[in-house]
Amino acid sequence: MRFLWDLLLNAYALMSLVPFVIFILVWFAARWRFRDKKRATALAMDVTTFFLVGVVAGMLDTMNFRFGGIWLLILLFLLTIGLIGNAQYRLKRQLDFRRQLRAAWRLGFLGLSAMYVVLLVIGIVRYFHSL
Repeated sequence: MRFLWDLLLNAYALMSLVPFVIFILVWFAARWRFRDKKRATALAMDVTTFFLVGVVAGMLDTMNFRFGGIWLLILLFLLTIGLIGNAQYRLKRQLDFRRQLRAAWRLGFLGLSAMYVVLLVIGIVRYFHSL
């Protein structure tokens, strides 16, 4: 059982190193399967967000971020869900939790993509500065 768990963790870590390759692969596979660009893009964003969470949290932890990378991301996702719920309630006077989660997850894709690029540049600059 330990071997299977290690295999899953290593596969996740490997795929997290290149989240945009995952995006492209999932997009082409979904485009071929569904023949719908919008649905393919949404699915690729959802899958890539799962990997971006891991890689951005790891990058924050590697840079000795004080708060803890995964806990910061969880806090940001919860705040986003709350803000979307507040806006949804003010506009429609009802809450649709599924739509809140989907919107937060897709906004997470945009935010995590930006964080990934920024942290990657910071990491490269730190690496070459320390040489």
